[in-house]
Amino acid sequence: VGEEFDRALKAFFHKEAFLPGQLDIATAILNDEDVFAVRPTGSGKTLCFQLPGVIDRGLTVVVEPLIALIHDQVAGLKRLNIPAAAVCYEQTEMERAAIESAVRSRKLKFLYVTPERLGNPAFRKMLSSAGVSRFVFDEGHCISQWGNSFRPDYAAVGRYLADIEAKAMRRFPRIVLTASATRKVI
Repeated sequence: VGEEFDRALKAFFHKEAFLPGQLDIATAILNDEDVFAVRPTGSGKTLCFQLPGVIDRGLTVVVEPLIALIHDQVAGLKRLNIPAAAVCYEQTEMERAAIESAVRSRKLKFLYVTPERLGNPAFRKMLSSAGVSRFVFDEGHCISQWGNSFRPDYAAVGRYLADIEAKAMRRFPRIVLTASATRKVI
């Protein structure tokens, strides 16, 4: 795994070395382990799931809280020629259908969504047969902090994931990354 990661790190991300802790987290993710990582801002949390997602054959679904973060992540991957897309509320139905078609035909490595998108039953059904490898919850503290009032769909992500898994008849690894989790959130 180490050599494969080194090659992908240089070829896709144009980096020469890992930051402390990145390799251990990325290895666990590639090994389909559940991961909960609390790392400081700037410590390279994103690379921890993007690197295994590039190496792996399946689709990595990334749940992000903010549209601006989603657009930034997708634009960054596209600049690196890594197939990525986002399904967001501001898209037309035709744009969403094109992205979902790309997901179904397994042309994407990364699909970014909000927790509200996971709340859509038809979308969950589509994901259940889309070759998903893992679910990443970036800014994972939002599940606890926003789930009870401001963003109720965050409180339901466990139920949404269970629905996708029931339809897919398999369990998906869960990766939760955050820089700001209190002891209570952990």
